[in-house]
Amino acid sequence: MPDVLRFEDELESQVEVLAAAAARVAGPGPFDAAVEVEAAKTPFLSRPAVLLSLADRVAYHAVVGSVMPRIEALLSPAVFSARASADPSYLLLSGSEQWVLWQKEVAKAIDDGFTWMVKTDVSGYFENIQHRILFAEFDALGPDAEVSAGLKRMLGSWATVSGRGIPQGPDVSRVLGNLYLVPVDQVMIAGPWQYLRYQDDIRVLARSRREAVEGMRQLQRECRLRGLMLSADKTAPLVGEAARQSTADAELDAAQYWLSVAPNRVGRGQLRRILRRALGSDGRVNGRRARFSLYRLWRLRDSGPLKLVLQRFEDLAPLGSLGPQYLLPFLDRVSVQRRLTAFLQDGQRNTSAFLSTWLLAAMIEQGGGIPTEWVMYARRVVENRNQPSYHRIVAANVIGAGRRAADLSWLKDAVRFEYEPGLLRGYLVALARAGELQRDVTNTAVGRMPSLGRTVDYLRGRTDLPSLIDLRRRVSIRGR
Repeated sequence: MPDVLRFEDELESQVEVLAAAAARVAGPGPFDAAVEVEAAKTPFLSRPAVLLSLADRVAYHAVVGSVMPRIEALLSPAVFSARASADPSYLLLSGSEQWVLWQKEVAKAIDDGFTWMVKTDVSGYFENIQHRILFAEFDALGPDAEVSAGLKRMLGSWATVSGRGIPQGPDVSRVLGNLYLVPVDQVMIAGPWQYLRYQDDIRVLARSRREAVEGMRQLQRECRLRGLMLSADKTAPLVGEAARQSTADAELDAAQYWLSVAPNRVGRGQLRRILRRALGSDGRVNGRRARFSLYRLWRLRDSGPLKLVLQRFEDLAPLGSLGPQYLLPFLDRVSVQRRLTAFLQDGQRNTSAFLSTWLLAAMIEQGGGIPTEWVMYARRVVENRNQPSYHRIVAANVIGAGRRAADLSWLKDAVRFEYEPGLLRGYLVALARAGELQRDVTNTAVGRMPSLGRTVDYLRGRTDLPSLIDLRRRVSIRGR
């Protein structure tokens, strides 16, 4: 979920952020409560994720980063996910590039005679990591005592189930995920089969059916020892040509080729076909193919699949911001506005606060005036205290950008009575979008919560804010 300012107000004083993070690691007190997010995994299911405060996120990265070289040294070449980058500008190597390398290594193993391949993954990987086991592995790396204690306190504070799970979202969680599976990796690479892993996606390749069965049973035993279970639904054997075909996607390769030559009608047509097939008629979505095509269609500003996207919008929830991002260039079209209004008002389709938040984030940037129906929907979200705070904060910024007098009056009143810091900060940003961040309002807010002085200083006199959808964009907040 996007922070309403991309943390720019806090990042203006990086020294303070670092000092706060260091104090939390060193001190005995608790970390901030993690905000739970039901991130869409499929149109019907979700995965638990969390939002951390900026200081806590920095502390988490620092604690894991302090031992990351030792974790990296333990990893086998058979592991392709969350590998440390040699470039100090980046924490990890590119995930997409590493995924491609993983697929190529799987294909090479098949060509080398390991023609029996079993695809599998770990069910609920991050949420089922056992703290007792993870902390023992972490302490074996010889971290500073303060670092070790800090990690135990923070993961204990953020756990939705006591003693289990690490936060999904931060990059360093993937690093800890790799550490947790090191003993499994070590056993599996010693076998006669080929074992290759990308996070919790695993391939076991063998020369015969018997060897494949033995390899999978060994993997299952090792995972059970660490409180993990393989997904029965996602475990499938493939043999020979079927195994080889699973590592290649000629259609995606061809589309990328034509786009690299020129963004012509051939490449566009292939992308549209890929998207159409990714959105299966049974409601299922092939996430990788949908992301591949929709991202490139957005870059091309291609309206060809616009009708399909609007018809199947609820099924795009697992893609997060990508569906609303694709729609962004077309939000001023009356036909698009009508279809989105119908979606918002349809309780059978609009069932995900996760997707709704991203859609509202896109609506903030509608340059031609926000339709009344969208503002009315946002108002209902803001006033509903049963909605997650991140949903209400973005909705508040829609009504701020809508600049209706009654809504601005409501926001000013809310500043006087709201007790949740995140919502209060969100209301100030919403008023700034409307050019209504008056001194009496800011004095009231800072008087109630002095920490908001940093946000007020950031907003005062500002003419633009960061886009919540596209990191490269700025959004004007004056002269709408």
